[in-house]
Amino acid sequence: MKMFTILCNVGLALFTCLVLATDGTPTEPAYIIFMLLLILIPVANGLVVAGWRSAGSGRRRGIERAVVAGNILLLGFAIWAIVDRYPHPAEPGLFEYTALVMLTPVVSVVAILRRRAGGSRPGGEVAAAR
Repeated sequence: MKMFTILCNVGLALFTCLVLATDGTPTEPAYIIFMLLLILIPVANGLVVAGWRSAGSGRRRGIERAVVAGNILLLGFAIWAIVDRYPHPAEPGLFEYTALVMLTPVVSVVAILRRRAGGSRPGGEVAAAR
């Protein structure tokens, strides 16, 4: 689960950078915020899921909650953008990008919640099963 989550987040960040490079930056304020979320949330997900441990236990839980809230916000923005841009002209990679944008926040939230349920120490999922 951890590796799949990290791959989804890296793929989303790289795909978003590719879209920025080919289509340019958005000009509408809501889409600027959406683009920032598409870049920042995968980075935060990667840090939390990979086990970034520089913060204390209480602070770590706060960071995890903030990242989960960011994923929910990203998912909401993604649904709004799909509805706002419907019907979108068929472009190569549109379906894949949309699927990745919708899948990554869900997978990330599940991975963070499983990590929290498994304990905060390394290998929490394995340690909880013992």
